[in-house]
Amino acid sequence: MMVLLTIAALAGPITISAPPTPGHEIEVTYTDKRGKPKVGATISVIHRPGLDGEQQLAIGITDSRGRVRWTPEQSGVASIKANDDEFPLRISWPHPPSQTALLLGLLFLTSIGTAVYGWRR
Repeated sequence: MMVLLTIAALAGPITISAPPTPGHEIEVTYTDKRGKPKVGATISVIHRPGLDGEQQLAIGITDSRGRVRWTPEQSGVASIKANDDEFPLRISWPHPPSQTALLLGLLFLTSIGTAVYGWRR
């Protein structure tokens, strides 16, 4: 029992079930210092916290297990907020472009540019 309480204390009051990606539902859990669920707490997400264009959106109220489900809609820097507690996070696209794809795109654009400007001479 003591081990579980210690793990809960190290995890912090706000935890997430998986790394957030747009379009994929995750579970946000809000607990007290002893790991007991905080029931009926409003959970919000702040997109671009502290920056111009900051947006706050209420994502739900915790259930009897201190949980609420959330599906991120956009990528970027964010923070989950519940009362005075915050959990900073980064919402990433599920499959960022590979270096090969980026190099092929750059090669394609270079060849188009060379073809357009090369034919002018």
